[in-house]
Amino acid sequence: MDRLACVDLPAFPLQLLLRDHAEWRDDPAVVVEHDRPQGKILWVNAAAARLGIRREMRYAAGLSICAKLRAGVISSERIERGREEVATQLRSFSPEIEPFPGDPGVFWLDASGLERLHPDLRVWGDRLRARLRAEEFCSLVVVGWTRFGTFAVARGLRQGSADRGIGSRAEAKARGRRASRGAAMPGTLHLRDRSREAAMARRVPLERLSLSPASLDALEKLGAYSVGDLLELPAGGLGKRFGPELLRLHRLAQGEDPLPLQSVAYEAPLESGIDLEPPVADVSQLVFHFSRLLHPLLERLVGRGDALAQLDLDLTLEQSSALSEDARFLHKSLRPAAPTLDATQLLHLVHLCLDRLELAGAVERIALVAGGVAATEEQLLLFVDAPKRDIEAGDRALARVRAELGNDAVVRAVLRPGHLPEASYGWEPMEHLSLPHLADADASPLPLIRRIEQRPRPLPPRPRIEPDGWLLAELEAGPVVKKSGPYIFSGAWWHNLIHREYHFAEFRRGDIVWVYCDRRRKRWYLHGVVE
Repeated sequence: MDRLACVDLPAFPLQLLLRDHAEWRDDPAVVVEHDRPQGKILWVNAAAARLGIRREMRYAAGLSICAKLRAGVISSERIERGREEVATQLRSFSPEIEPFPGDPGVFWLDASGLERLHPDLRVWGDRLRARLRAEEFCSLVVVGWTRFGTFAVARGLRQGSADRGIGSRAEAKARGRRASRGAAMPGTLHLRDRSREAAMARRVPLERLSLSPASLDALEKLGAYSVGDLLELPAGGLGKRFGPELLRLHRLAQGEDPLPLQSVAYEAPLESGIDLEPPVADVSQLVFHFSRLLHPLLERLVGRGDALAQLDLDLTLEQSSALSEDARFLHKSLRPAAPTLDATQLLHLVHLCLDRLELAGAVERIALVAGGVAATEEQLLLFVDAPKRDIEAGDRALARVRAELGNDAVVRAVLRPGHLPEASYGWEPMEHLSLPHLADADASPLPLIRRIEQRPRPLPPRPRIEPDGWLLAELEAGPVVKKSGPYIFSGAWWHNLIHREYHFAEFRRGDIVWVYCDRRRKRWYLHGVVE
């Protein structure tokens, strides 16, 4: 039979706020809609609830109760990143995960077949909660049979400190002093039969199920306070009078849930690695090689709309008799303060991490694994608009070359009005770099590049009989299969007559060279290569 598990992280935005500001955990803290005095309070922690601060209050009202009230805004982007972090941890326990669209802290996992690995699914749930606890998330797990049943039971169990003070309306009145004391919240519940799940779900107050205030008001007028009360109402009249929201809830509570688990697509972390030949032991050189891997990984993350949240470094040391097989492999995990696409910041963290390592030998292989979460629009724009070439850094590098090799060591090619190819360009000193101005690639095809020899290279005399064709290069390139030309250059009759017949020669392998025949010298010359 199919088994489902509901993982509920109560007050998920509040958990994210306290996770981002660990120093606030013992202080009264709330999540507000806007960082303004009239901003509405959305979530309240236990310390604030004991002081009488409640949801739906204005931030100014909360400050009037407690002048040291901590408050923060949790954006939808931050909530989405938090959900992805949780989903990444949950994938270690089940490959099929469906987030609940009505509550960012609720996930359903496919637990079918796990009985073969875990005789008691309660132990599996405890391990799952321990993994989330290590990431500073408070959660509870209900293993059962249906989406609605596990979700309703999980909501009915919400009485721990993570959700204390968050209840509202009649439920807050009924809980009274018991809420302020904060009863212990059971961590994992394994419902072994459907009847127990259905019975527990029927006792859950409707206020626990994230219904709209208008729907709760309408149900209270009918005397419906729990799921069991809702099931006593006729489904047809419920849909006509109160709309599709309550009708769908009624059908789910009756067990009409035909859809299978709608698992979200999983994108594996991006990986890249290179072998170092020869092996490297210097930290600065290792950082340079890591930078070669990091920049392409960031570009791939941007292509997926992600920012880097975790970077794993894997180093393989050179094999040695003094090292055991396990000691050869080193693994380090880095986390920036916030998901980022700033390569400089990440490389600084890599450098700090490598400085702390005591390498027992040279490193022969390195690898990076990038874990991403959804990036903000501003991060993506900054990454795309940021120039990838630092012109000032290039000028400083050229200055060091000139200082070491002389001022004439850095030159650039300029066009000159010469008739012959070797006279149509020259070299002049270059003081500063400039970015290239490329033509529109869509307007015209990219031209071929002709690399000209500074001095034409004489070719061997062409034999009279060529059984395999004209061989101009190494045997691997093959003979000349196509020749275009001649293109005649003639001039300087007043000084020393020049007469050249240029040809483009294409080899069987596809290489193209630029050759000419000097009629006065009766010899062939190689003048350039086409790329």
